[in-house]
Amino acid sequence: MPALSKFEAAERLAQVVEKANSSDLVEIYDELFPERPSSTPPTASDIAEHIRSRLEAEEIVDLWNVVFPEIATSGMTSRMTKFTTTRKSSGTQTQNDSGL
Repeated sequence: MPALSKFEAAERLAQVVEKANSSDLVEIYDELFPERPSSTPPTASDIAEHIRSRLEAEEIVDLWNVVFPEIATSGMTSRMTKFTTTRKSSGTQTQNDSGL
């Protein structure tokens, strides 16, 4: 499986979140905001927007493991972690990797 850019990974996650049922949304919200338990069910569009615009690469990897556990166990996590580590150590950043 080819490596994904931060933008591509965030978009795939957001698309799945937009179709998620309410119990999955609560699990995803809890993964994103462990210090802020949800008293009301979060909306899919709010979570998807947060994923698209505000997640760092490390957070995308963590959320990927929740949303796509079958892919995470097949090695996607190690490839994404390697990508993240390489990008951080080189100090380079592209528009898609900026989190803007």
